[in-house]
Amino acid sequence: SMVQKTEESFNYVWYVSKPRSFARRFVEYAFVLLVGPVLIFIALGMISALQSAAVVEYLLANDLVDQALVAAGELLPYVIVCGLFTFLYMFVPNTRVRVRSALVGGLAGGIMWATTSVLFATIVVDSANRNAIYASFAIPVSALIWVYLNWLILLIGSQLAFYVQNPAYLRIGRREPRLSNAMRERLALNIMFLVGREFRDPGGGMSLDKLSGSLKIPGLTLAPVVLALEEAGLLSVTEQEMLVPGRAMTRITLEDIVSVVRVAGDTGSYRAPNWSPEIDGIGAALDASVSAALADRTLASLFEEAD
Repeated sequence: SMVQKTEESFNYVWYVSKPRSFARRFVEYAFVLLVGPVLIFIALGMISALQSAAVVEYLLANDLVDQALVAAGELLPYVIVCGLFTFLYMFVPNTRVRVRSALVGGLAGGIMWATTSVLFATIVVDSANRNAIYASFAIPVSALIWVYLNWLILLIGSQLAFYVQNPAYLRIGRREPRLSNAMRERLALNIMFLVGREFRDPGGGMSLDKLSGSLKIPGLTLAPVVLALEEAGLLSVTEQEMLVPGRAMTRITLEDIVSVVRVAGDTGSYRAPNWSPEIDGIGAALDASVSAALADRTLASLFEEAD
């Protein structure tokens, strides 16, 4: 539950609209929670074995090597913390995070965490005289403050990693781009075209991230259109979270695709809109023009024309 809550928060930071599927969540979470501690235990055991080895004792007899090992031992906790933060920033978000971005966030988060740990420990030790006033109640209060600071540091590092990988978002923040009707229609058609082409000529699958890279459009903008196409049955998502056509491409008309973003929707009222007759006539003419332009063309025929 804790890892899932962390994933939801990281997905929010990374503008990811869909979490992992249950199957992926079960396998990957189990790997981290079960295999991770075992690997750490083995590493600690190997370190202990090396410390008792004759070669290490010989090296420790040398003052220069001894000082270097002492310095490395003091830096090792910080390296481990930074490495752990980097791993979390790469693994937890349900999107592809570059190593460089995760490393920058991991270094920042690890340094902040180590510094805050020293300051917090100093404050707790120096405030021992207040225990006479708060008694045992001071322990849970301090623990809650410490958990809050840890969570805040974790999110700051994740946000930094996101902005390193996506500097364009520094300008727009969390403001959703406003698409014109024409752009929404082209976007829906282009999404179906790319997904259908990848399905016809397999090349590793078409994910939302890959769509974003191909169209040079943020995933935040694509997600609502993709979701609408899914709800209309024109797209499906596999267990590997790849997008595929929802039915045979010979049965997906271009008018169906355009209608998802052009016609579908509601006004929020329980009654149908009361259009003026003049405006209703113009709307009918526009609909007829779109139908005539698409002329019963299907997604499959679009590929035939492209070939």
